[in-house]
Amino acid sequence: MIKLQVNLKNTQTEILFDQQMLTIYSEQPATLPPFDGLLLHTNQQQITQIDYLAGEITTIPNGPFLTLTDADWPEGLAYLGCLLAEQSSAIKTTDLPAKVPSNYGHCLKP
Repeated sequence: MIKLQVNLKNTQTEILFDQQMLTIYSEQPATLPPFDGLLLHTNQQQITQIDYLAGEITTIPNGPFLTLTDADWPEGLAYLGCLLAEQSSAIKTTDLPAKVPSNYGHCLKP
């Protein structure tokens, strides 16, 4: 059984599982809190760009996006971003490692 906590707000939806949090913004926020994690840019329900961010966000994307954080393993999210980017050559990336270590890839792949 998987237990999720979902927080519905006027401008965003937060989905929490253990120490991971996925935030979906329904409208453009004025600011974002500092975080270490992935910023997933989307267009027509497809990921178009993956950025790994550490700390303060200086520029908020113009289009739709999601944030993914993990308090227990923030550095692992960069490798998850790499694995997601490997699924399509159309996905742009910034600040992700060049290669996923073999022991991380084994843990993250089904």
